[in-house]
Amino acid sequence: MQSALILFSALILSEYITSTTSLTPLNSPQLINRKYLGSLSLILLLLIPSLIIHIISYRALTKQGLLLYEFNSGKFNMSLDKLDEISNDFPNLTQTAMPIKSMKARYFHNYGKKEQAYELIRGGMKDNPHIGFSESLLSQFYFNDKLYDSSFYYSKIAFDKIPNNMPHFSGYVQNLVQRKGRDEIINAFDKVLPLVPGSKVTAWSIFFQGMARISQAGDPYLLQKVNEAHKMYPNNENIFLYKRVFTYGSQNIELAKVSYKKENELYAEKKFNQAGEAFAKALDLDSLDLTFALNAGLAFYEAKDFEKQFAILKWARYLL
Repeated sequence: MQSALILFSALILSEYITSTTSLTPLNSPQLINRKYLGSLSLILLLLIPSLIIHIISYRALTKQGLLLYEFNSGKFNMSLDKLDEISNDFPNLTQTAMPIKSMKARYFHNYGKKEQAYELIRGGMKDNPHIGFSESLLSQFYFNDKLYDSSFYYSKIAFDKIPNNMPHFSGYVQNLVQRKGRDEIINAFDKVLPLVPGSKVTAWSIFFQGMARISQAGDPYLLQKVNEAHKMYPNNENIFLYKRVFTYGSQNIELAKVSYKKENELYAEKKFNQAGEAFAKALDLDSLDLTFALNAGLAFYEAKDFEKQFAILKWARYLL
């Protein structure tokens, strides 16, 4: 922000040096002084609009703080009255080059003022057409409003502009899921993965989340991909969840979760044999969740049914 002041200071210094080192018969000290004072006056005059611009810019930056804070925290609670205090014309970008109109559009959309939101976001596209933020956000608006063709159109624009941006990738995959575009999701993932050395696990998760919604359990391609990811990130719970989903299916996993609560109730009532059998059934539904095996083993141990306990724990050891 001080670049303009530095520039003007350099011009003043340059003029002074020139005037004091250029004494000729045609360049008397009186003439030099007049030229110097004239140049200095002109420069000082030009500093006035520069100073005004810097004051406006400074005030805008102080107002933008809350806007950026809410954006980074994912909470958009600012009132429209408070939002009006933030200029979106001069300057029209935040200090991180985000178009302010587009950032404000989210609030208008959340408050149900959709026409104003769309008008603002289109203005934001013109203010910064390079980063795809406005297109990505507009795609979200259209998707929420069930205007899927428009949503897909803008999500693809955002993705093509910066494919290694995870919100752009996620929004594009979301639209491809709605269109059942399995091959397109695979192609997008193959394009993104080499571009995100620091966010590969996020890219894997977005990919699996999309594919899980349009694929069946036991899909050979997905089993191969999820095992590949699980080897790279063995402690990542999200990827392990998708390994279970692609192996046994979402429905079986949900059934196992529902029964888990009832099984715990049986165990609390000291109905150990019944609890052990129930845990064993849950294990059949989702054998990769070793919690069921552990609880079944404990229940059979309490019931003194060591044969079943041994069989369950042997099965769990095999899974490991």
